[in-house]
Amino acid sequence: MSSHPASAQDGSDGPSPPYTARSNASSGFNMFAFLPPMSSQGRRDDFASTYQEDSRLPSTRTGLPPTGTTATLESRDFPVTPPSAVPLENLTAYLGGVPPPASLPGTGSIPITSQTRPVTEPLQSVLETPSPRGPSSADPVPQTSPSYSYGTPIRSALQNSGVASLDYSQDSAPLPSGTPNKKQDSFYGSSEKDPEIAEAFSERDPGTPPASRGAQYPRLEDIDDGLDDSIYPEVRASVSNVDDPEMPVMTVRAWVIGLTLCLFTSGMNAFLNLRWPAPLLAPSVVMLISFPMGKLAARVLPIRYWTIPEQLPWIGGTEFSLDPAPFNVKEHTLICIMANITATSFVVGAAAVSEKRYGYTLNLGMQVLLNASSKLIGFALASLWRNVLVIPGSSIWPQNLVISTLLNSLHAEDGSRMGDGMSRRRFFLYVALGVLAYTFLPDKVVVNQLFGSVTGLGMGFLNFDWGQISYVISPLIVPWWALWQQFLGFVVFYWLIVPILYYKDVWKSGHLPIMGSSAYDRFAEPYSLKHVVTRDFTLNVTAYEAYSSVYLPISYSMTYFLGFAVPIAALVHTIIWQGPSIYKIMKGGQEEKLDVHARLMREYPEINMRWIWAIFIISFAGILGAFGIHKDVLPVWSAFIAMLIPIIWFVPATIIYSKTAATIPLNLYAQVFPGLILPSQPVANLVLKAVTLEITKTGTNFAQDQKLCHYMKVPPRATLIGKILPVDESIAIAYSLAAQAIAAMVVVVAQSGVQRLVFNIVPDACTPNQPNQIICSGLGVQFTSSLVWGLIGPRRLFGKNGIYRFHPYGILIGAILPLLPWLWHRRRPGSRFAGFHVPIVLAGPLGVPPATGINYSSWFLVGLISHLVRTRKPQRWLKYNYILSSALDS
Repeated sequence: MSSHPASAQDGSDGPSPPYTARSNASSGFNMFAFLPPMSSQGRRDDFASTYQEDSRLPSTRTGLPPTGTTATLESRDFPVTPPSAVPLENLTAYLGGVPPPASLPGTGSIPITSQTRPVTEPLQSVLETPSPRGPSSADPVPQTSPSYSYGTPIRSALQNSGVASLDYSQDSAPLPSGTPNKKQDSFYGSSEKDPEIAEAFSERDPGTPPASRGAQYPRLEDIDDGLDDSIYPEVRASVSNVDDPEMPVMTVRAWVIGLTLCLFTSGMNAFLNLRWPAPLLAPSVVMLISFPMGKLAARVLPIRYWTIPEQLPWIGGTEFSLDPAPFNVKEHTLICIMANITATSFVVGAAAVSEKRYGYTLNLGMQVLLNASSKLIGFALASLWRNVLVIPGSSIWPQNLVISTLLNSLHAEDGSRMGDGMSRRRFFLYVALGVLAYTFLPDKVVVNQLFGSVTGLGMGFLNFDWGQISYVISPLIVPWWALWQQFLGFVVFYWLIVPILYYKDVWKSGHLPIMGSSAYDRFAEPYSLKHVVTRDFTLNVTAYEAYSSVYLPISYSMTYFLGFAVPIAALVHTIIWQGPSIYKIMKGGQEEKLDVHARLMREYPEINMRWIWAIFIISFAGILGAFGIHKDVLPVWSAFIAMLIPIIWFVPATIIYSKTAATIPLNLYAQVFPGLILPSQPVANLVLKAVTLEITKTGTNFAQDQKLCHYMKVPPRATLIGKILPVDESIAIAYSLAAQAIAAMVVVVAQSGVQRLVFNIVPDACTPNQPNQIICSGLGVQFTSSLVWGLIGPRRLFGKNGIYRFHPYGILIGAILPLLPWLWHRRRPGSRFAGFHVPIVLAGPLGVPPATGINYSSWFLVGLISHLVRTRKPQRWLKYNYILSSALDS
């Protein structure tokens, strides 16, 4: 393998990845803030590039040629004939108040006709400096200069000079007086309150620009440059609307850091899940750790290029570098999505329960095959529904706004404050240190007794423990309309209905605790399974009838009732409200206009659906093969049962999650269906539930990762193709089937391997008195549920003779309730009742138990405070809300 230094060092003509910038508007973060200052020494040639016209978008990709070179500014087709020059003083308005450099060629004017001129150092310094707020691409030119529509030579000249990436952050300095900016007044409003936004994004006539602006828009399909940014202010404040398509993503550095952290965190999580207490290394920890690692790698790795020997097939002659450019936000994003699959696995947990509780050991190879196949099917489902779950701008994915805000704060604020006030990065540091200090405060016994939410009385409406406040999810990221409806569901079902049922002794619950998650016998004692289960883990029917049925606390019983109602309500709601849109998208149409992020992502090739179908089919064959290894307890045909729930409910559950951050739980269906079809088989019930939930969870997480990459402008294939070397595109497609599983396989092998290693080294693992606290307490819920649903069975609990025979009617109620607001909307479209989201109301309180009233009341109060701050201080809210949530969660 040969090597040669980068051209930045020796001035040779070797390959040097250019750094360019592309924008559809002057709004958004300044992408040049990602780059270090360009001095006469260092990597000037790494950022040197000539701009290239985008044939599809009305923007250009511009680069920064080094000092002494020339750049050509070309004219375009214009509706009017412009003058040959614009006075220098008028350029100040375009630069947001920054005066133009005095050393530009010409005497008091900027030439805008086709010509060649030198690019001087002062101009570069201006372009590299974060600019104040610039005018919108749709705003008219200030009255002191001739007014031209979009695409005139003056705007082309400014774009080709890099001015198209002016910073449009929410706290930047205002425009100079006299510079019109219609966007400024409505920047923090919604489409309902802003008629211009509503008109610009109206679906009735997508090709017509808003008449109020009076601009002549290009006749391009699906493009509306009157508002070249998201219509959602949360997205505008968190996501950049500019892109650098030449920014390296699939680098050796990113994959080494990402896979190393995946291996470490997944192994640690698999080990910690067996201990008590069982902490978890969250993906946010990986995000923070990887940032200094990437910066360090960019500093210490050599700036050299290596050539792969020509003798190697396909990749021979390819050049690569360990340090092609400074560590950037796209590499960081790639590491983050790899870390998002390092959480504990349902399949690995099921294997532990089967071995340590039932004495039935699942083959290690079968575990790896089943886990990997389940994850890949989840990947395939998310990719197949990408046009429904990722591309639409209305799928904002609130969780991703927190991640993108933190990523942009870590990278885009290098050397800049991004507006008035404290920078987001410093704000994040202060809050994170404050949270860390709070955890080390000494415990106050009296305070804990009075205000504690677990062992205390829970006095007060607010809890100061963020872990308890955000037990369901962070209230700072949930849209207000979804937050109050979820809390309304909790109040109705658990503060109104549950007390009435309890004191009426419905379902014989009056002699049990009103709140709890344990099962009881008829003596109000914890249910003892050893009385009804034989040594070979089969049900002793005679002993069961003599001992007792299973009784549940009224709060737990209400959770089961809602568990029947919520999934079918989500399915019906999605069919009647989003069904026509989904059908139109499946037929190749488009329901809503592409926002700026979708248009920027058109620069990159999409995922080949034939490979996705191949992954789906091969992975399902892997599940069939895994079931065939243990066909004595897992009939091969039962794999179709495990696939039934993800195929039916993946899209409805993920659509609701993407818009509201509310989870649609499928746990009950995943246990009841196998319990009905395979009665008295707890191991089969355990494994089928694990496969179903693993597919659904992985698919939802991967859809969220795709949206994050959509926001951060990471190529779609980069989220699937683990291509370490920059080979040809056709070769990358050929490698996709094997390479998509790289990160997932690392996690699967690490989790299964660590668990097997612990069981071999610690023979008494998962026993109550294990001296090192490896008691596997987290597996108790899976074991109990497999006994109840797989051994006792749903027929004995919910059948016609069961005490909870009313609960299955929740399916019928859940199917009817969504129809009421939909029918009301058809009769009175403007009614507020039409916006009632039934699945959100029903699913909101499903955190109970183990969540309690203090969790929900404090959660709602913090969300209410956040909403009030947003209405009164929208600029501050948009700047600090999501970074605050990120700091508190970290």
